[in-house]
Amino acid sequence: MNGKLFICSTLAAVFTLAQTSVSAECMPAAGSIITELGENPSPPNPDNSPKVSAAGRPKEQPNFIVILTDDQGWGTTSVTVDPAVPESKSDFFKTPNLEKLASQGLRFTQAYSGHPNCSPSRAALLTGRSPAALHFTDICGRNGGGLYVGNKIIPPQHINALPEGELTLPEIIKQHHPTYKAAHFGKWHLGKVGPEGHGFDAGDGPTGNREGSVKDNLPNDPKRIFSVTRRANNWMAEQAKGKQPFYLQVSHYATHLGLQSRPETKQRLDKRPSGTRHQNTEFGAMIE
Repeated sequence: MNGKLFICSTLAAVFTLAQTSVSAECMPAAGSIITELGENPSPPNPDNSPKVSAAGRPKEQPNFIVILTDDQGWGTTSVTVDPAVPESKSDFFKTPNLEKLASQGLRFTQAYSGHPNCSPSRAALLTGRSPAALHFTDICGRNGGGLYVGNKIIPPQHINALPEGELTLPEIIKQHHPTYKAAHFGKWHLGKVGPEGHGFDAGDGPTGNREGSVKDNLPNDPKRIFSVTRRANNWMAEQAKGKQPFYLQVSHYATHLGLQSRPETKQRLDKRPSGTRHQNTEFGAMIE
């Protein structure tokens, strides 16, 4: 997951919508959000969090959508993420939905993921705290093995789940605006307590990598890309109908191994001339 946050191993996006009516089949995007929780590393109760007076609250309550992709390098899209770095655009892969979103928003070319692994980067994104401060420095359940043997520096032991006492973005938003609803669809990978235990009102439960790689996804729902997006769209439609402000996180299983794609997309890429840096048609078919 080495790379910048616009498109990195864990690709994240936060953007604000003026309207609650949103429709898209599959549009991963990117950006960054920073939340400061102060010096207290683990607030024991909501009273320790920052407060906003009623007079200081905006009259319009924006909606927040975070779209996260897994293990995607920042140079693997058809967007020139950083104009100063030509290699920030792939010479083979095409991501038209990302191109559309990038053209409509901002690209944070100096924003980095909190960690090069899955669980710690997700915890950092949700809490605004570094994996070191959280003691969450490796993925859930991996506390030994080859990565822990023969190192000149002994890797620290780490926690294996997001602590329930850690405030998450939806919890912070709700403290200031109790009318907000929140949902998380797709890959969680933050322990046995799922999104509903961390401030979300709806979600897919404590999912991990397995759900994105099962053979039942094929041929029409590789990496569950389309079903996850449909659930997110349906949930957004419900909130829009009720004029309900919301925070939504869509965490795709792609591009984590194993690679899955629709057969017709793979056939199309098999006919495309290879790039100098990128040639993997199966990966390209998965993200296109």
